[in-house]
Amino acid sequence: MSSEHRSFLPDFCGVRTVAAVVVSATLMAMVLSLAAADHLRQFWESFSVIALYILWIGLMAAALICLLKEGWLGRMRHGLAGLVAWCVIMLVALVVSLCTVWLLPVEMLVNVTLQELLIRTLGISGILGALILRYLYENHRQKQRELAESRARFQALQARIRPHFLFNSLNTVVSLIPSDPACAEEVLQGLSDLFRASLGSGKPA
Repeated sequence: MSSEHRSFLPDFCGVRTVAAVVVSATLMAMVLSLAAADHLRQFWESFSVIALYILWIGLMAAALICLLKEGWLGRMRHGLAGLVAWCVIMLVALVVSLCTVWLLPVEMLVNVTLQELLIRTLGISGILGALILRYLYENHRQKQRELAESRARFQALQARIRPHFLFNSLNTVVSLIPSDPACAEEVLQGLSDLFRASLGSGKPA
């Protein structure tokens, strides 16, 4: 797959991406806990529960997007791939919310009802998921622009070098004709093969 058509979604199975998910989830849990806590003890109790809850959502969503990206998700257009990835995040958030309510006494742990938990989880997941995907898309576009500019500069440099290369090569051939005609013929044959390959590949020599 060429770099121009590569998915803007990063490798969610990579160590750096997983580490970014863990750090982001921890920081987000800390912010939410600080906003809700009245004293230090309540902060630590709330932080431990919220951090685990957010990590479940973040890591499960990353794992699912990673698996899907290896297949049809990685071949989609950027807009559709972003929409599917956002839906995956929302689906994971919903499933984790329902599983948490089913497995744990949520009202005792975070002091919210099922409806409040779903609204908060889906709302925060939807907003943050959209912002993260938008950032990844813009970062991908910036990298593509930088790559295109680098290629353009390289091709322009090659276009400037090629006439000098041809001029020097012909001078070499001219100097070899009186003393070593066979070597001059080999140099000309090599130049011919080089320019034939260059024209055939569509790249400057």
